[in-house]
Amino acid sequence: MSDALLFFRTFLANPFAIGSVIPSSKHLVADLLDGIDFTTARTVVEYGPGTGVFTDEILRRLAPDAKLLCIEIMDDFYNTLSARYDDPRLVLVHGSAADVERLLAEHGLGQADAVVSGLPFTSLPEEVRHAILGGTARALKPEGRFVMYQYSQFVMGHIKKYFAAIQTRFTMLNVPPAFSFYCDAPIVSAPTPEASPSRS
Repeated sequence: MSDALLFFRTFLANPFAIGSVIPSSKHLVADLLDGIDFTTARTVVEYGPGTGVFTDEILRRLAPDAKLLCIEIMDDFYNTLSARYDDPRLVLVHGSAADVERLLAEHGLGQADAVVSGLPFTSLPEEVRHAILGGTARALKPEGRFVMYQYSQFVMGHIKKYFAAIQTRFTMLNVPPAFSFYCDAPIVSAPTPEASPSRS
């Protein structure tokens, strides 16, 4: 099965967890990853690698002595990535991004220099969205950076609670066009709101 067909099939089964019917374009991949200094990053995390569009480019840029922790919750995507990659720098985990702190510790990776996300935060339940954002802020080094893309700027109000400095970039050459967010200065003391019905 082609990556495009797998992506589309998984989207149909889980539309609120995927967010798009096709993988990201090379333009969006470049725009987002240009926000990370791979010359100094030694621990990078990717949420929701899907078919590996970002994973391929991260590994291409990643230093020989660095590690990439990929966290994928979808069975089909996880199985596809497991069969595809044989890179000692890659640690692939079948699980939730909300557990990023525990997963980094279990694999002896310490805090992350950068976290890359393609998760559709606007369609996630509110408690899950904030659990992931709070865990991300705590999982990063003080100078670490969280980069993510979304198809709207709705999430800005949420990420401001966990990152003190945020820059954005718009990529027109993607279907649909997307916003990249480059989030710095993690606020580790930010409280995670109690679970409440999603308003997304």
